Amino acid sequence: MRARPTFVLVLATLFAALAARAAAPAKTKAAPKKEQVEPFKDEEHTDLGQRFKTEPHTAVHHTAHGAWVKKPPVKHVPISHTYFRKLPTQNGQIALPNGQKIAPADFHAGVNHAERALNSVGHSLKTPGPRTKIGHHDAGHATHKTAQAAVAKAHKPNPKWKKSTLQERQQHHAELIALRRHAVNAPPKGKKPVKGKPAQQVSFKSPPVAPAATAPVPSGPPQWLVDEMNKEQAAEDAKAKAAAAARPKVTKANTLKSWDLRAGDPKHFSAYVFGKAETRGDADSATFHAESTAGGSAFGYGHELLKLTADFTASRLQEHEARIEASVGGSTVYTLAKRSKEMWSKTDRVEKTIDVSATVPIFSLGIISVTAKVGVQGTAGLEYGASIGPGIVGAHVTPYVRTGVYVQASVNVIIAEAGAIGKLTLLNDSLELTGSVALVPKNIDNVLKWGVYSKMQLHNNMEMLNGEVSAFVKLYFPCWTSILPSICNKQWDVHLFGWKGFQVQGDLFQVADWTQLDTPVDTTVGL
Repeated sequence: MRARPTFVLVLATLFAALAARAAAPAKTKAAPKKEQVEPFKDEEHTDLGQRFKTEPHTAVHHTAHGAWVKKPPVKHVPISHTYFRKLPTQNGQIALPNGQKIAPADFHAGVNHAERALNSVGHSLKTPGPRTKIGHHDAGHATHKTAQAAVAKAHKPNPKWKKSTLQERQQHHAELIALRRHAVNAPPKGKKPVKGKPAQQVSFKSPPVAPAATAPVPSGPPQWLVDEMNKEQAAEDAKAKAAAAARPKVTKANTLKSWDLRAGDPKHFSAYVFGKAETRGDADSATFHAESTAGGSAFGYGHELLKLTADFTASRLQEHEARIEASVGGSTVYTLAKRSKEMWSKTDRVEKTIDVSATVPIFSLGIISVTAKVGVQGTAGLEYGASIGPGIVGAHVTPYVRTGVYVQASVNVIIAEAGAIGKLTLLNDSLELTGSVALVPKNIDNVLKWGVYSKMQLHNNMEMLNGEVSAFVKLYFPCWTSILPSICNKQWDVHLFGWKGFQVQGDLFQVADWTQLDTPVDTTVGL
């Protein structure tokens, strides 16, 4: 019975203690001690880190047609060194995703160096998104379109430019004379038809049909018309003889055609094809000459892709001769030197690969410089066939080029990596040139004289500057993807070139001509 009061006493004591604790003033909780992280000292930086700290923090676009994506500059807020101190190290260095290792102090200096340069053109590593367009190109599309129109026009010759041949002019003159001679019932000049009698209709298609037998009609044209036409014909003959006597003597014949097709800007991307074709002839020889050059440029570095020179000469008195020289990328790939007194013919084909390049600066963010190996790659070749005989040459020559541009970008510091994307056709072209030239004797006024007949045609299939290409740089910086610090990257793209290009095909020219040489034919030699 005595244990119950003891239990009550213990319970009362417990309640009293709890009440006293509740009545006592609450103690303030101590704030956690902030971890102090020391800034990087100068001795912790290597030479690279010192460069990041001291050299200018500017953004420069090096290509002639490049520009930054315009944004107002932003205030630079340095990225804290605390983040870099917490990154895991191996032997005192941080391993980057690209496989390179760098001291934490240099990494901190490099990231802030890039951030300051980006801030100067309105960009920042802190902006959201895995990639951002930082630069673009000014392709000069207006210039390209002007060149495109000129090239397209060259492939569509105006029919009005066609020059009539001597044979066509002679045939036209004969047709006019024939038409006039059908006007057998026209009244003499200055006389009017008899009143009440209908005027005779003049037919220019066939001689007039005789009227009914009841009205006798004299056969043939009236004498007054014959006399008038004879006088007119005599005057025309005299005029032609006077003109022939007054004209200078022609001892050589020559037909020359050239072409020059260009597009783009040599300081950026451009392509070109130019050349000439020529036929020459005199009383002793006939020659067909052709030459063509194709090439292009990338960021001011020009590349000659294909160069061709061909000469085919047929002699009436001496040896025939054929010479061809072709070079691809500046190196000779094919030569032909043939001489023969007999009729000679040959066909052949040669093709070589092209890979020419140059290294150019693209852009820089302070000391972070992005360069690119810009190259032209593809094939170039030649197909030809020729037949040469005494005084006659026939040949076809087809040089062709199929090339594209590649870009390999690189960066000079380990906190970043660079690359390139895209594909660009520089020049695809095939020139199909055919030509013939022959010495043709002809009887003129009972004297055999030489004439030179020449014919040339050039058909072209062309594609220029079609596609696009960009360079990019990835910058590494610290980030928190979870509860642990990590290393992220952000990609910055610079668009170097983009255009749909153009394709054209058609005849650049088609000519045929015959020229009389004022040279008698020696019938004892070469016939």
